[in-house]
Amino acid sequence: MHSDSITVADNDSIRNLYWHQTHPDGYYDISGQTSVYTDFSSFNTKLTSLKMPVNLTFDLIEKDKQLKFIGKTDNPYISIESMNGAVIDPAKSKVLKNYFKQKKLGIGFQLGYGITPELKGSAYIGVGLNYNIISFW
Repeated sequence: MHSDSITVADNDSIRNLYWHQTHPDGYYDISGQTSVYTDFSSFNTKLTSLKMPVNLTFDLIEKDKQLKFIGKTDNPYISIESMNGAVIDPAKSKVLKNYFKQKKLGIGFQLGYGITPELKGSAYIGVGLNYNIISFW
């Protein structure tokens, strides 16, 4: 731990120490005040500032046939105790669906009305190659 500064302000019965400490690698920056009675009968310390710069990374991974949330930090003085999250089905979300390209070409069952080689209209049921102009699901 690296101590940046200590300032002392005395009066008749209390000594006030104003302090500031910064970790050498920048993991935290902390400031505070400690008040001590001159007869050491009582003291009080309060933090006036605590800064802990950190980069957080959250991942959603597949492990053991389950989805798991993983949290990581680059600051060794911070630990992630627990995380809560939700999994949203992109196919049911109007917003997320826009991030996934819809497949246009496919093979599927067909029910429709078409023209026969004799140029007559006829209903049909079949399996065929589809190009989807509009998707309903």
